[in-house]
Amino acid sequence: MQCVQIIGYKNRGKTTLVEHLVAFFSKYHYQVAAIKHHGHGGPPLGWEKTDNAKHLQAGADFAGVQGENLLQIATNKEWNLDVIIQLYTLLNVDILFIEGYKHEPKPKIVLIGEQEDTHLLNKVSNLKAVVSSIPLEDISVPIFKPVQLEKLAYWLLEQYKQNLLH
Repeated sequence: MQCVQIIGYKNRGKTTLVEHLVAFFSKYHYQVAAIKHHGHGGPPLGWEKTDNAKHLQAGADFAGVQGENLLQIATNKEWNLDVIIQLYTLLNVDILFIEGYKHEPKPKIVLIGEQEDTHLLNKVSNLKAVVSSIPLEDISVPIFKPVQLEKLAYWLLEQYKQNLLH
C-alpha cells in the first residue's frame, strides 16, 4: 500500500483535495482509503455515555461498534499513524490518503494559501508536491495551482504507478 499525506493549515483546501484524489483514483478502480487527523482534541460530545466508552472504562484496550457500513474502533491508548496504516493494509487498500499528521515521514503534498504558510515547506520531510495559491520560487518539487487538481491527480497516478509513494 502506498500513502500520501495532504497537509496545510485550516481552510486551505485539504479536504477538497483529498475528495478529488479519492474520486480520481476510484474512477480507475483502485482500492482507495482516507484517514483524517482530528487535531482539535477530545472525543465527540456524549461519547462517555456510549457502550463503547463503557467497555473501555471497564478495562478493554480496544472497543468497537459496527452497524451497516460503519465501523468505529476506540482505545484508551494513543493512536499511532503506523498502527492505523497497518489496519488499512489488512483491508487490501492500494492507496491511502492521509489528511494531516504534519510531522509524520510519509510522502507529502503541502497546500499553501498565504505567504505565512511557506515556512511549512522547510519544516516537513518527504515533500513530493505543492499546491499553492501564491507564486513560489526555489522549490525543487512540482507546484500546482488550486485550479490544477486534475493535473496533480494525473501526476500522482504516475508516481503511484512507479511505486514512489513510500
